[in-house]
Amino acid sequence: ISAAARQPAAAEAATMSGRPIFKKSSPNSRLTCYLGKRDYFDDLATMDLIDGAVLVDPGIGPDKKVFAHIKCEYRYGRGDMDNVMNGVSFKKDFFFAATQVYPSETPAKKLTPLQSSLLSKFSNAHPFSFQLPHDIPPSLMIQSTAVSDGSQEEEPCGVEYYVQVFVARRKDDQPQGHSSVKMAIRRLTCVSPKPGEVGRPSAEINKAFHLHSGSVRLEVSLAKELYHHGEPVLVSVVIDNYSSNVVKGLSLKLLQLIEITLFKEKAIKNVICSESVEKGFPLAPGQAGWCETFKLRPNLADNRNKAGVALDGKMKYQDTNLASSTLIRDFRNKENIGIIVQYVVKARVFTGFGGRDAVLEVPLILSHPKPVDGSSEAKKSDDVVFEHFARLKVAKQDTIAEALD
Repeated sequence: ISAAARQPAAAEAATMSGRPIFKKSSPNSRLTCYLGKRDYFDDLATMDLIDGAVLVDPGIGPDKKVFAHIKCEYRYGRGDMDNVMNGVSFKKDFFFAATQVYPSETPAKKLTPLQSSLLSKFSNAHPFSFQLPHDIPPSLMIQSTAVSDGSQEEEPCGVEYYVQVFVARRKDDQPQGHSSVKMAIRRLTCVSPKPGEVGRPSAEINKAFHLHSGSVRLEVSLAKELYHHGEPVLVSVVIDNYSSNVVKGLSLKLLQLIEITLFKEKAIKNVICSESVEKGFPLAPGQAGWCETFKLRPNLADNRNKAGVALDGKMKYQDTNLASSTLIRDFRNKENIGIIVQYVVKARVFTGFGGRDAVLEVPLILSHPKPVDGSSEAKKSDDVVFEHFARLKVAKQDTIAEALD
């Protein structure tokens, strides 16, 4: 095995025609695993193939084999379990698949560009691949309360995926730390606008009062239903005060609604961003036609230290973003997802009496755009240059948001 591959266990990245290749070696340097990426996307129609290769040192022994498996694991954080199982961790496997990589037991499959490049460079490289189904949960992490040094607890509540390759005699043997490689990945959802789709989600309410005549009409609409991470959410509000009441103000909130559906059902509501509006108020009785458009900016930077906020999973050396809206084909099977995340814009018109406020909620979808397929670029070059994996900065999202303003 090459000297570059026989390094102590550490995650690195390489570039192949501008695309990163992630590499990690086992502590005993007998195995080195390569993955083309760590984020895999599902749009409910197609799911990215998880493809990689393993460099196997002949020194593993003649009676040993190399296996690979992928696991989706749901886990309650310690804090969530304190009042349920006295601090004992709770885990549930949603998905598990395994395959024998070396020596291969199955007929050779068509190689992906990544695998072709690696096998052409390393004679002891062996390919593997996994195809995830659509009906399993996306990667997700619920932020726990920050500890004194500003870090998060080690195992927060969430859904995690990882690929592990290991040396063993049988597929069901327990992997040993010194002769195995474990790499975290993320399964994310993505949505692209359909051609010609220009729907504007909206809601309307006429709020009547027991002790006052007339009603207050509130109409809220969004510029579109689908927003990608980093985009500002445009909210249009129309208020007609046909009552004898005085409308004193307006509040807008973008809420993240979390439903935990497994074992211990729980609902969490987070205010991701908000705006209180006083300009143009109060509206006198009979005053109609007040309208204004606002920008709400959902981002992780403003919610990084809030306990209970759901994120799109998290991996070492890589920052993340707010959790994407959960996309499932049939909500009647929501218990199979574990954690469901949805977003709504909530508008409240104040009249001075809490029970008389007019309140509306309009749902929206927050997701990733469908990634551009880079496989054609990968076919153009076999050059693979290894370099240390550099941490991705969340500031990149803020730059996107500023460019869209």
